[in-house]
Amino acid sequence: MATFNPENVLTQTQDSDELQEMHCEQCEKHFNKNITAEGFCVDCMEYMCQTCLNYHRIYMSQHALKDKDSMPQDFCFEKCTIHQNLLIKFYCSACKIFACSECKINSHINCEDVNHLPTIVYGIEQSDELQELTKNLDSISRELEDTKVKIESNIKFVSVQEAKAKSTIKKRREEALSIFKEQQGSIIQRFNKEMSETIARLHKKRKDLMKQAAEKQRNFEMKIDKAENEVTREAGNAKNVDLKSLESIRKKNERLVRDLKIQMSDLTQNRNSGQRCKLFYTMKNIEQNMDNLKIGVNELKENNKLQYYSVEPEENTLTEEAIETAPNLFLCRKVSKSERKRMATLHCALQVEGLRGRSLCLLSDRQLLYTDYKEGALLVLNNVTHTKKTFSRAELPSSPWAIAKVENNKIAVTHPQEGIIRMVTFSKSGEVIKIDNIASGNHCYGIAYCSDKLVVSYTASHPRVQILDMSSKVLKTFDQDSSGQPLFKDPHYVAVSPENENIYVSDCVNNTVTSLDLDGKVKAIYKDNDLKEPYQLTVDECGSVYVCGQSSNNIHQLSSNLAKVNILLDKHHGIDLPVSVTYCQKNNRLYVGLWNGTVKVFNLTLK
Repeated sequence: MATFNPENVLTQTQDSDELQEMHCEQCEKHFNKNITAEGFCVDCMEYMCQTCLNYHRIYMSQHALKDKDSMPQDFCFEKCTIHQNLLIKFYCSACKIFACSECKINSHINCEDVNHLPTIVYGIEQSDELQELTKNLDSISRELEDTKVKIESNIKFVSVQEAKAKSTIKKRREEALSIFKEQQGSIIQRFNKEMSETIARLHKKRKDLMKQAAEKQRNFEMKIDKAENEVTREAGNAKNVDLKSLESIRKKNERLVRDLKIQMSDLTQNRNSGQRCKLFYTMKNIEQNMDNLKIGVNELKENNKLQYYSVEPEENTLTEEAIETAPNLFLCRKVSKSERKRMATLHCALQVEGLRGRSLCLLSDRQLLYTDYKEGALLVLNNVTHTKKTFSRAELPSSPWAIAKVENNKIAVTHPQEGIIRMVTFSKSGEVIKIDNIASGNHCYGIAYCSDKLVVSYTASHPRVQILDMSSKVLKTFDQDSSGQPLFKDPHYVAVSPENENIYVSDCVNNTVTSLDLDGKVKAIYKDNDLKEPYQLTVDECGSVYVCGQSSNNIHQLSSNLAKVNILLDKHHGIDLPVSVTYCQKNNRLYVGLWNGTVKVFNLTLK
């Protein structure tokens, strides 16, 4: 093992390195010139050229100077790290830092042990410090040699260890694969055995299930056959009853037609014969039978009815459990006329420029009334069933809102701004011949006529419906439900059922239609996402209710108990902002008033 020898290092350095001369520090510092030093100032501790020495002897005569032969020969050529143009000449033992002359003055002025390097290094080759350092370096050298040996040994061991690990892994892999294959083979054998047993059980279970299914199917077929027979029997009974009734009234109708033809033939024959007495006698006999004929015709109309029904599957009957437990698979339900769906086809469209109507009413099958709220007038459309229609206007003192027919030639019109109901009487030609005012209270809007009484709705601060007599005396007020909560928010329109049993109220804020009896008891409330801002509503002779959805742009058909039947009209029928609606029983037509003044007329048929 090699031993560290500083003398060898010094010798090698001196042999290999070029000998360096010390230069004048003043010239290098001030003039950046490299001039060989010819002496040394002991007090300044600086090497100087001959010129600088001469000046130094003159101006610093008290300083001790040494010539080139006696000046310190232990030169240090390392530059200061802070002042890179100056050589380091001192060592501070306290700070353990080398210093140039500037550093000594600036940074080590208070340090007590700052010595000149030549002084410190004198005899250093024999110093204990160098021997201790040599000893330490020698120790480190030996440790490095030992470490090198261990590193080489570890390098060899790494390869050996890797080979050993690979051998162990390979052996373990082969053992694991062998054990795994053996275990998997055992598992597959067990599974094959279980599968064979399971298949055998499933075959048996399938056979049993097929047997049970066949039995259940037979029972279900018997059950559905029974249900079908019961429904068919009910339908057949209804059919037989209807046919028997219709056959009876058909015969009565034929008899009346026959009798009428005979009487008309006798009347024609006697009129043509010129025998006035006989004609007079025939006329009187026919006049006496006229009431009986009318009664017979009315009876025919009254009895010309059917039993309407619908066959519907019982809900949730398509699961096995429900099929087995359901008492009935079909329901044969009687359907009222008001529940039967209507289909509407456009008959015509009436247009009045500038009209902003709020309510429609038929004075007769030929005369249609429309309130012009904006202009404060009633618009009368004559001959609405013919191609040649005429229009007339009846100016009113204030804006009219809703209309209700009271008699064949009389209507009631609400005036919300005045708080007045005007009873308007018309001539046969549609001209206003009389107006009577009834004080009804402010904000009166909707109106309907019911058994010599008026049903009126009010909005604003006290939304309500009231029944008034024909002199405006309040008979009943409906504003709260059974729990004391307000019934309405903005009830703009009312209607009554054909039998005068139900009152229907549309509320354009609640988006509801409410059904009340004549005592104010709530019977039903209709609310639907497809009905927004319900306005005027009307009722046909079957009890079906038709209501305008102004913002939803549609007409809803409801049953008499306010069940939704269908959306009769919508945008596909050209319905845009419908505000008013009325029904003509004679022609089976529905009149729909739109915001822009157009009145669309639709023919209604049963689906």
